[in-house]
Amino acid sequence: MRRSLPWALAGLLAPLALAVPAQAAGEPDTRILMGPATGERTGTATFDFEAVPDSPGATFECALDGGAYAPCDSPHRVGDLADGEHTFLVRAIVDGVTDPTPEPYIWTVDLPPTVTVKTAPPATTTATEATFEFLSDEPDAVFRCRLDGGAEFDCTSPYTTTVGIGGHSFEVVAIGAQRGTPVERTWEVLGPPTTTINSGPASPSTSTTEIFLFSSDRADATFECSLDSAPFTACTSPTTYTGLAPGQHTFAVRASSGGLTDATPDTLSWTLIGAGPPTTTIGSGPLNNTTARTASFTFSSTDATATFECSLDGGTYAACTSPKAYADLTVGEHTFRVRAVNATGADETPATYTWTIISTTPPDTTAPDTRIAGPTKVRKGAKATFTLSSPDADVASYRCSLDGAAFKACTARTVLSGLKVGKHTLRAVAVDRAGNTDRTPAVRTFTVTTK
Repeated sequence: MRRSLPWALAGLLAPLALAVPAQAAGEPDTRILMGPATGERTGTATFDFEAVPDSPGATFECALDGGAYAPCDSPHRVGDLADGEHTFLVRAIVDGVTDPTPEPYIWTVDLPPTVTVKTAPPATTTATEATFEFLSDEPDAVFRCRLDGGAEFDCTSPYTTTVGIGGHSFEVVAIGAQRGTPVERTWEVLGPPTTTINSGPASPSTSTTEIFLFSSDRADATFECSLDSAPFTACTSPTTYTGLAPGQHTFAVRASSGGLTDATPDTLSWTLIGAGPPTTTIGSGPLNNTTARTASFTFSSTDATATFECSLDGGTYAACTSPKAYADLTVGEHTFRVRAVNATGADETPATYTWTIISTTPPDTTAPDTRIAGPTKVRKGAKATFTLSSPDADVASYRCSLDGAAFKACTARTVLSGLKVGKHTLRAVAVDRAGNTDRTPAVRTFTVTTK
């Protein structure tokens, strides 16, 4: 709201008018038509003014708060006004004659309080505790704060809070006769850095020297490395390891920043193998000329990453591990073979172990007894079925002879067909597992009839 000089200042200027000399003839006079109201709550003001008597050719000079006069035009705007009382002067110039009694305009400015944040966390930090110090240009102002967009609350300086990892905002406003403009500060609490292995060996590898490149999401990060579960030690990227032995290896690296360390180091595992197929060595096996029907073998390879394949007595190679055990072996000579296998192939000269199992009992020389059960009469064209048996439990097979023919292999259930009419004789002998044959064949006589 603007008020003319007579309204705003009539009371103030009445005493001054007694001290202002009367306008001389021919001297221009200046009149302020409109200006700001006292108690103005903005930092700007606009003035309208004119020369008296009205002179189309009049020019003007203005001064603010005791400053030097400078050319100006109506309306005239001033800005960046501070709290408090201000005085505006304007004088008209007509035909080179300057108004000797410039008209003053006095008013006050009452701006909303401002707030200045003196201390705040840096834009990024690992600290979860944040402290803010702030003040206002109005000593009696009170403060209201807001954290992370939440509800406002009364606060005083310094204000300290604890927050979690992530982005945060703090807002404070000063309140006096008026509410000021809030001031905001934002910052981010960083958690532990992350670590990334950018390059390393392929698996399997034949190189005994390996180079690792790694990085972190924090530019200021430092690193610690570990090979094969050894303690972590300071390292930089790239890191090189030499003289590596064949076998399984694991490289781990972790980044640290701002006193925090990556709790989940990045890892890379690979297998180092020899330049060609591995060699195989049998470490132990059974004694030769042993009576044990079991055998156990231990074996190893020059390549710690190798797997193994085993074979017994010329059988097919099959996957195996050390130690390899066998049971229920027969009396006699046996040969065990084992070969190591890696990514480049199998050992071309498998390790071999030969030994002999001997019997602990005298040889069996007792022949088994043989029995025949079956029909005594068979009609022509019918089949004659006979059952062979023996009271000896170790019988392995039977041999039969019909009507005096040579003995040949037969089964415990022997079936005869196509027999001629007449009398026939079946003889059978049992053979045990030791090869003993019944010396007194069992005999069964039967007749084939027409009816």
